[in-house]
Amino acid sequence: MKNKSDQKKEKKKTVTKNVAGSKKRTGKSVVKPKVSVGKEEVLKETKEKKVKPEKKIREKKVKYISVPPEGLSPKEISEKIKKDVSEIISFLISLHVFVSAEQKITDRDVIELVLLHFNYQPKFEEKKEEKIEETKKVVEIPEETKLQPQVSTVEEIKKEEKPKIEVKKKEIPPNWVKKIPVVTVMGHVDHGKTTLLDTIRKTNVAAQEAGAITQHIGAYKVSTPYGDITFIDTPGHEAFSTIRSRGAKVTDIVVLVVAGDEGVMPQTIESLNHAKSANVPIIVAINKIDLPQCNPNSVKQQFASMGMIPKDWGGEVEFVEISARNNINIDKLLETILLQAELLELYVPIDVPCEATVIETKLDPKRGFVATVIVDKGKLKVGDSFVCGLSYGKIRAMFNDKAERINELLPGEPAEILGFEKPCVAGDTLKVVPSEKEAKRIYEELEYEQKLTAAKKKAFKPIEELISGKSNLLSLVIKTDTQGSLEAIQKMIDQLKEEIKNNPNLPELKIVHSAVGEITESDVLLATTSKAVVIGFNVRPNMQALKRAESESVEIRTYRIIYELIDDIKKIIYRMEVKQKVEEFLGRAVIKRVFEISKVGKVAGCIVEEGKIVRNANVRILRDNVIIADTKISSLKHFKEDVKEVQQGYECGIRFENFQDFKENDVVECYQIVEK
Repeated sequence: MKNKSDQKKEKKKTVTKNVAGSKKRTGKSVVKPKVSVGKEEVLKETKEKKVKPEKKIREKKVKYISVPPEGLSPKEISEKIKKDVSEIISFLISLHVFVSAEQKITDRDVIELVLLHFNYQPKFEEKKEEKIEETKKVVEIPEETKLQPQVSTVEEIKKEEKPKIEVKKKEIPPNWVKKIPVVTVMGHVDHGKTTLLDTIRKTNVAAQEAGAITQHIGAYKVSTPYGDITFIDTPGHEAFSTIRSRGAKVTDIVVLVVAGDEGVMPQTIESLNHAKSANVPIIVAINKIDLPQCNPNSVKQQFASMGMIPKDWGGEVEFVEISARNNINIDKLLETILLQAELLELYVPIDVPCEATVIETKLDPKRGFVATVIVDKGKLKVGDSFVCGLSYGKIRAMFNDKAERINELLPGEPAEILGFEKPCVAGDTLKVVPSEKEAKRIYEELEYEQKLTAAKKKAFKPIEELISGKSNLLSLVIKTDTQGSLEAIQKMIDQLKEEIKNNPNLPELKIVHSAVGEITESDVLLATTSKAVVIGFNVRPNMQALKRAESESVEIRTYRIIYELIDDIKKIIYRMEVKQKVEEFLGRAVIKRVFEISKVGKVAGCIVEEGKIVRNANVRILRDNVIIADTKISSLKHFKEDVKEVQQGYECGIRFENFQDFKENDVVECYQIVEK
């Protein structure tokens, strides 16, 4: 008991000491109310401070979108979140949900996934709208008020009629006529291009051609219930590019034929890139829908992944599902073509000297030089004198696609014409002149001018133009040895594109075409029309490509190390000078036989097909246009004599440094490296 009383006394003492103002440790009984008041105030302040910023953060991060009970369509979602419809549809495709832009999505989980993907939170509404609708029905009042909106709508209609009258005022002059739309049919081999034209024209062209593959360009005028259409059937996109590379824009619309059972193929992508570079509207015809294995949705998904979203999915590209063999939906395709032509407003003058574009030319042993042309403007008549490229003449006769003789051609119509004095080339423009004498005079002037320009011709070098600041676009045509290396290059270029987005002073970087395989003449033609640089990674240009690149002054750069390729592109983008080690082509030989000589090893018995083979020069050995070795010539012999070089047409024996794994028919390319 004494201990407890002593403790109480001690506590009282501590209280009195604290009241007196001492700095010693205080007891709980006196200090408690003062401290608790302070704590409450501090807690309130800290809570207020903590709560306020949290609310602000939530307001910024979480944005709610109200979702009605009937759901939302992709178009409605795009309007609410201010994004493009194509972005929403492409995300839905990744979820394997296929809907059009107007179609409602009722599945709440799908709507939630879409909104969350774009950093929005859904707020699903319950069905409370029925009561409101009932009250609206009760509130509706009689005929007096009904008359007022009717009057206002009449006034609105009158107002709407005014702009229509304005459109009539902007009519095309009376000497202008509607041109027949010119359509080019493109696509992969055996996907049904010729069969489609055969069905449209109701003739049997495919049966007349060897192997049912188109052997030449044909231009055909087709009369349909909806209007006339001129079709160009190309043996591939090479012809399409050849015409474009000469500055002629004949095609108004491209129809890209894709087999529904095979889908997008390498030539389909190449055709698509050619059509895109021409800035021509594209209509995709999904063929072979009569086959059970046909999958149109899969084809549409492939195109959507390339940025070509179908119209029924909310995009801008027209897709028509057809069967060329069984004549299914051909009418729908023709209607779509003419609808697209209406939007293009193809009107041209008729009372002017005629101009036409050459589609194809040939030499007939009986009729002389013959050309297929399509009229661009004016009328073309039998007896007209003309100038066409580096040719001239007088039209002696004209034949349509059915081999019927005709006397005149209107804009957009094709025909085969006779009367050329000299050969012309596909893509040349035919211009009507007053007389044959005038035609000959103009031809002589043009021939003289071309000789002068050929002597003064300067190559267009996009890289130099870009570095000097004259150009603000770098276009590339990329060819690689494997799909893996192509994907790696594309990824690295995508990273460069992101850098460009952040820096507006940098030029635009664009891949016109990318594929696996050797550099072909088609790649060079595409580079010519789009003013691009051809880049090859572990691949080489073939002979036709080299010749075309030389004549068209197209720059081809080849690389063997991926980082060197990307570093060069980066330097060009930042307008830095790139000292390229340019390969100067010396010659090409083919290995005809392989000899094994004791104490020496293997020797390649070759014949020089082009240029010359030089001793100690660099050589590249190719098998099926793929590089298998890059080495030097250690020994060069003509018969038994050592020689410095062997010219075209002669045989030689070659020994290579540190390489003996060559075979017959391998190609030996001789070159020297020059820094430029």
